Amino acid sequence: MAIFLKDLLHHIQRKYELTCVTGEESLWTSTNVTWIYYMEDVTTLDFIRGGELVITTGMRCNEEQWLMYLIEQATKNKASGVIINVGQYITAVSETVIQLANEKKLPIFTMPWKMHIVDLTQDICNLILVEKQKEFDVKKVFSSFFLKGTVFDKELLTEQIFFDHLRYCIIKGEKSIIQENFSLEDNASEAMERNVKQMLSEQLAAVCKWNVVICEKKLEAEDSFYPSKEKCTHIEIYGFLQLSQQKSDKEMIQFIKQKLTNQNEIIWGVGKIKTSFDEMKEAKEEAKHALIAGKLQHRVVEAYEESGIYQILLQVKDQKVLKDMYQEKLGVLEAFPEDEKNMYLDTLRNYIECGGSIKEVASRSFLHRNTVNYRMKKIKEILSVSLEDEQERFMLWVCFYIRDMLEGKSV
Repeated sequence: MAIFLKDLLHHIQRKYELTCVTGEESLWTSTNVTWIYYMEDVTTLDFIRGGELVITTGMRCNEEQWLMYLIEQATKNKASGVIINVGQYITAVSETVIQLANEKKLPIFTMPWKMHIVDLTQDICNLILVEKQKEFDVKKVFSSFFLKGTVFDKELLTEQIFFDHLRYCIIKGEKSIIQENFSLEDNASEAMERNVKQMLSEQLAAVCKWNVVICEKKLEAEDSFYPSKEKCTHIEIYGFLQLSQQKSDKEMIQFIKQKLTNQNEIIWGVGKIKTSFDEMKEAKEEAKHALIAGKLQHRVVEAYEESGIYQILLQVKDQKVLKDMYQEKLGVLEAFPEDEKNMYLDTLRNYIECGGSIKEVASRSFLHRNTVNYRMKKIKEILSVSLEDEQERFMLWVCFYIRDMLEGKSV
């Protein structure tokens, strides 16, 4: 991961007497600095790839409009901020420029002329390279663990990255791309993956300081747990979120869900919060199961601890057990014609979910009460069950959740 702007400033701001003349400090928290970009010609700002910290003396600046254009282009190309070496060519940053930068939410810093740009750039590059080495080591550990199922190397992370009071959770996401609009054979596939990674990194940065995004495993539609009517490519994303100590587990989970909801058409599963790397494998499974439970219930973000009966059902490794249970309780209905089978199943499910209230079932199904009574009489005869028995109703309720799971691919 790139270094955060606020962390970079912690190392260099006092040394180089940097003064922020625009931008709120709260905006720096999730701003990444990928590299530096020294420039004196604003027409070269199109070379920025995103995240660079622009440095200039304004050597070619002969009017205020030059700085205005600099801010416009830096924002357009997603620079992380601008440092202006003031004193020789630019004596001060005007209020008009500051106002524009504030509107664009682009941090602008001034640095006295006596400070040497070459020293500043060397220090920034060294800091970024240290972070890149950390990223390489950490990503290697997570990539192997998430995608290859290797043993988790907790010693490496403990030594290099993580400190006391460890608190974390794993999230798993899935993004689907319709293949009519995008082909895996196209050269555009690499650009698409880069964009997805960048998008996810920015999104997760709003959740926690440290995150690792893995976006490498592609699944064809038939391999996806939750089938799609359209031919899609599914990209799996794993994230490791190191969390603060200030919020309770429940508050932290709700904070994460709020940040991830309705973002970039990605479905997320959030595992339980853990305090030891020894729980990493368990945390990964919880995130995976939360994602499946969320998709089955058509939720954008699902927390494992809120996934109800799926916490139990998804733990069953041998799905023959679940299939046999469903077959025993509801399998006889599978022999009916499709329309008739679905009619009986829908009516029975509504009956159970409405607590046996014929009136509520009729209202929910837009049917007359006599119609519901007739269908329920037929269902009881077909299944040979007593729906007045609470245990029997509970088992049927569980079987409907099993049916939801079996309509997807096996876990």
